[in-house]
Amino acid sequence: MITAILVSLAFLSLIGVRFIPRAGRWRNAWYLFCLINLGVAAVLSIQSYHKGQQLEAMRSGLTAVLDFADIAKLNLNGKPFSTGPGITYSSDLSRMLESTYTTDGNRFQFKRGPDVESKLRAAIEKHPRFPFSYYALAYCLSKRGDPDWRQYAEKAVFILSHTTQIKGHKKIHDKILLELQEELERKPNSTIKETLR
Repeated sequence: MITAILVSLAFLSLIGVRFIPRAGRWRNAWYLFCLINLGVAAVLSIQSYHKGQQLEAMRSGLTAVLDFADIAKLNLNGKPFSTGPGITYSSDLSRMLESTYTTDGNRFQFKRGPDVESKLRAAIEKHPRFPFSYYALAYCLSKRGDPDWRQYAEKAVFILSHTTQIKGHKKIHDKILLELQEELERKPNSTIKETLR
């Protein structure tokens, strides 16, 4: 608002300069006044632009926190921590994913096959903000040569680009995001790596 007023004042001043006699210090002072107004307006415009960019970045970060904070804390199997003897965790999402992967120590691998794809699609439908269902389905489709794997990988990248902005997110989100970005940059018939560690 102030910027618009200063710019208007500067242009009106430039128009008004023709009413001042051609010679004399008043005309030079008037020009100086106009230049100062334009300079101040330019500085304020630049500051306003940068504030707008900062606000947009903050809005994006807030959206990530609000929409994906709970998801950022989950592992590939839909659980917030590793389970084992005496340690259990169960949610609707983790139960849906139970038969879609295998683990062997620290090694995690998604299974493949029509039944797994069906379960992953159901998990996507019921939990559309969970990125690893998209990732796993992209993996399955890429292994059988289905070009649709890319759309699922892109959706996972979109979600992961938000979850990785959240403080305290699981580090596997960073790893999978980087892996998928690399795979998507390759030629269209590339496939996703088989094993995660």
